[in-house]
Amino acid sequence: MKKLLLSLILLLACQISFGKSLNDITDQYKTVENAQFMMVPQSMVKMLVGQMLNQKEIADKVKNNNASAEDINKVVEKIDSVLYLSLDNCTGSVKSSFNEKVKDLSAYGYKKMEEKPGLGAVYCKEQNGIAKEVVVLITKGGDCDFVQFYGKLKPQEITEIISRISNLKI
Repeated sequence: MKKLLLSLILLLACQISFGKSLNDITDQYKTVENAQFMMVPQSMVKMLVGQMLNQKEIADKVKNNNASAEDINKVVEKIDSVLYLSLDNCTGSVKSSFNEKVKDLSAYGYKKMEEKPGLGAVYCKEQNGIAKEVVVLITKGGDCDFVQFYGKLKPQEITEIISRISNLKI
């Protein structure tokens, strides 16, 4: 009986040590030379979005897309934090290695919402119909950006905001 219990404990320990998560991948790449990484808390997200909405170019784009600062701020209130990883200035081999690891996020429990070949993709991890995490991969023009939103979000809110304030129409 002791041998069986010990075997089960060892099996569980092996499973835990070999189990990969999306955080393991970002941890691996955030220290690569020329990588840019930051974890942005909610207060900073609010401030950054406020600054962006004050820029004429973005304010005009928001207005032209039938959005308002209030709409955007409602979504921002639901964001707890944002993880940002950019490998834009890294070597091609680093980018391709990263893209290979994140090409199928369903292995990590994420559901693909949208994908635009050559531009990027949006994934979410839901719990009771609410997205706890939304991941945006941006691969447009050789870029390699990974943005992970944490909070209580509706995935379509994030994609809507991104398409309204950037040139990336996911």
